[in-house]
Amino acid sequence: MNKRFDNLSTSAVPSDAFKERLWQRLDAELEAAHIHKRPWHQRFAVPVAAVAIVGLLGGSGTYAYASPNVAPDSSLYQVKTSIEWVEERFHRSPESLATFHHRMAERRHAEYERLDRAEVRDEVFQRLQHHLELSDEQIEALQERPEIKERLQERSRMIRQRHQERLERQEQRREAPARVPVRKRTQR
Repeated sequence: MNKRFDNLSTSAVPSDAFKERLWQRLDAELEAAHIHKRPWHQRFAVPVAAVAIVGLLGGSGTYAYASPNVAPDSSLYQVKTSIEWVEERFHRSPESLATFHHRMAERRHAEYERLDRAEVRDEVFQRLQHHLELSDEQIEALQERPEIKERLQERSRMIRQRHQERLERQEQRREAPARVPVRKRTQR
């Protein structure tokens, strides 16, 4: 019995007339559904648009993350802080977290220097302080590795000292009397 079924399966081939009728029927159904006959720009518009959107979002995210010009008053600042939040989740050890928060504190300081509005500067200053506090917490967790702890504490001191010096310079500039620009004579 099995041998008969084996012979039947190898000899059962649809006829050419059946295949032709099947293709005609499928073509008619596809044409009714307008799948085959759409112009090329309709068929490729969605994939091209999707690639363009992904490219723009990826490009703007990269720019926002890397650029020191993206500050809290920028529309891309939320993208920047979101990427930083995701990056923070990848750091597991206290050492890498402390280094990450040092880097973020330096970024916040660069943002702080570029800002003019006091309310935004205060927000950035608070974030800078928060990153320094978080780095100090991670440094304290490094009890069993004193050489790394000491190196990170020194870096924290340097960041704080540099920030304090810059704040003092900015304060001196604000207190200095404004200079009146002198126009030079041009020779005629």
